Amino acid sequence: MEKISQTHREKVLETENEGHKFVVFFLNEDEEQSVHVEEVDEIDFSMVIQHLNLGGSIFISHRRKPDHTAGSKRATQQGLRES
Repeated sequence: MEKISQTHREKVLETENEGHKFVVFFLNEDEEQSVHVEEVDEIDFSMVIQHLNLGGSIFISHRRKPDHTAGSKRATQQGLRES
């Protein structure tokens, strides 16, 4: 029974995370104030810690993948209002 519930939890987590991305900004303390940006599904905290230990800064943002159905819903609703 434990294996079934564990598999179910994994599927629920996959479904919840579907369409989500993290944007990780690695800010450097160099002359150019350079920034390296990565869009990832999962955050590699070992890279984050390493960058912080080297004197850099980190900014992490959450981004959902665009929902293409939202635009068609708005267009349909607008069409109904005009009728």
